[in-house]
Amino acid sequence: MVIFIENGIHKEVRKDKEGYINNIEIGKSMPSLSGLIYICDYFGISLFEFFDTGNTNPQKLNELLDAAKHLSDEQLDNVLAIVKGLSK
Repeated sequence: MVIFIENGIHKEVRKDKEGYINNIEIGKSMPSLSGLIYICDYFGISLFEFFDTGNTNPQKLNELLDAAKHLSDEQLDNVLAIVKGLSK
């Protein structure tokens, strides 16, 4: 197994898959749908999030949404006001 860090992402690749991964990275190959689903599962994101180029940090956004599910309406209003204030 080869372990390396690229763009802050810890990668573990079986030695026999190293060439395949490299070909995907340089645009010589495309992953299969099942391969793409595996990649998304590995990083804890959905296919939608994978293709959502406007979302720069889907894992943190998911964490925020999960935490917000347990808040009251008043708490959600407060969080929303804070987020709107930060985005100005």
